[in-house]
Amino acid sequence: MRRLRQALGAVFSVLAFVPIYRLMDTSIDAPHREVSVEVAEVTLQLAWWGTLVTVLLAWLFAKVLPGTRRREGRLREEFMSERRIYRVTSIARPVETKYPTNMAILVLMMVAGLLAGLVAFAHGVVFGGSVARALSALMLVFASWALGRELAPDDNSAAFFGTALAVIGWQWLPSPALLPLFTALALSRVVNRSTGLTARSSDSAIVTALVIWTMVDLQNPLLGVSAAVAFVLDARLANPKPGQRLFAVLCLAAVGIQTWVIGTESLAVRFPLTPQYIAAAITLLSFLVVALRLRTVTSLGDIGGEALDPARVRGGMLVVLLLVLASVLVGQGGLEKALPVLAAMAGVVLGAAINTVGSE
Repeated sequence: MRRLRQALGAVFSVLAFVPIYRLMDTSIDAPHREVSVEVAEVTLQLAWWGTLVTVLLAWLFAKVLPGTRRREGRLREEFMSERRIYRVTSIARPVETKYPTNMAILVLMMVAGLLAGLVAFAHGVVFGGSVARALSALMLVFASWALGRELAPDDNSAAFFGTALAVIGWQWLPSPALLPLFTALALSRVVNRSTGLTARSSDSAIVTALVIWTMVDLQNPLLGVSAAVAFVLDARLANPKPGQRLFAVLCLAAVGIQTWVIGTESLAVRFPLTPQYIAAAITLLSFLVVALRLRTVTSLGDIGGEALDPARVRGGMLVVLLLVLASVLVGQGGLEKALPVLAAMAGVVLGAAINTVGSE
C-alpha cells in the first residue's frame, strides 16, 4: 500500500509539470483562451524554477548543516567515493566538502547558476535557454576555480580571484567558451599530477580527444602544440611515463591535418595594439614571471600524501600559458574565447602579488 501511495504521489507530481494546457484550441473563445495559455506558460516556468531552487537549497542545507552522525557518514562516503573515482581515472579530483574552500565554491556555483538562470528568465529567455545559461555559469565558476587551484596549489585565494575575474568577464561575453577552460584544466593535471597519480592511457586518450575537439571548435590548430608539449613534459619530468610521447605525436598529427584542411592563413600571427591585447600581454608576461619564480610547493597530492613536484607544477603553468598564447595569436575571436583561462591566470598573478607584498 505504501508503494502504491508513493507511485500515485509521483504520478501527480509529474502531472503538475506536464503542459496539458497546450492541447487547448486557442482559435476559439479568443482572446480569453490565448491569455489563459500565456498565463499557464509563465506559471509552469515559475513552477520549474521554484522546484529547482527548493531542491538546490535543500541540498545546500543538508551539506552545510548536517548532524554529527550524518557528518561521520558523509566523511566515510567521501572517502569511499574518492577511492572509487581513482579506479576509473587518475586526473579527476572529487570536491571534498570537509574543506571550507571546497564548500565555499560549491555554494558559489549554485548561487551563480541560480542567479544567471533567473536573470535570463526575467529578460524573457525561455526555460530551456535559462537552464542552459545557469549551467554555463555553474561550469564557468567551477572550472575557473579548479584551474586556479592547479596553477597555484599553495594559494587558495588565487583560485577565488580568478573565479571573480572570470565572472566579471562573463558580463561582456554572455556565452563563455568553456572548452578551452576545461582543456587547460585537463592538460595541467596531466603534467602536475595534483592527484598524486600518473595519468592513465585512457585519461590521455580522452584528453587528446578533448584537445582535438577544442581545435576544431575554435578552428585553431596551434592549440594542439601546447597539448603535445604537455605530453612530452609528462614523458620527461620526474617519474616519467614514456608512453605519453604517442599522444604528443597524435596531437601534432592533428595540428598538421587541420592546418592542411583549413589552410595556413589560420596560423598568421596577429597582435593588434588594442587595450584588450595589451592587458592580455601584461597578464601573460606576469604569469610567466610567477611560473619561473616558483621554487617550492607544499601542497600534497590527493593520493600518496607526497608534496607536488615544483618542476611539474611549473610545467603545467607553462603549458596553460602556451595554450592561451596560441589562442590569443589568432585574433580577437581567440582572445575572447581564452578570456576565462586568462582570468584564472590573472588570479594567480594577483594572489602572488598580494603574497609578495604581505611578506615584505
